[in-house]
Amino acid sequence: MSTSKPINAWAATRRALAEAMGQIDGLLPGSVVRRHMRCGKQDCACTADPPTLHGPYIQWTRTVNGKTVTRYLSEDELARYHRQA
Repeated sequence: MSTSKPINAWAATRRALAEAMGQIDGLLPGSVVRRHMRCGKQDCACTADPPTLHGPYIQWTRTVNGKTVTRYLSEDELARYHRQA
């Protein structure tokens, strides 16, 4: 069974829906991750073996106008968004 529209015809609809969902208060488009990172200072414990990394840092990453944008969230912001999800 074939469809009357090619699959690519739905791409604009998917983009429009994703943009509309991004306007809903409390909905975070993209990804939210907790990361532990190295600072890069030579004498820091994060460069030891095994390392003691800094963090956790909560990062929200998404695409805006074709560019990747990352923002750090506080624990309170994460809790607020998590409750609404």
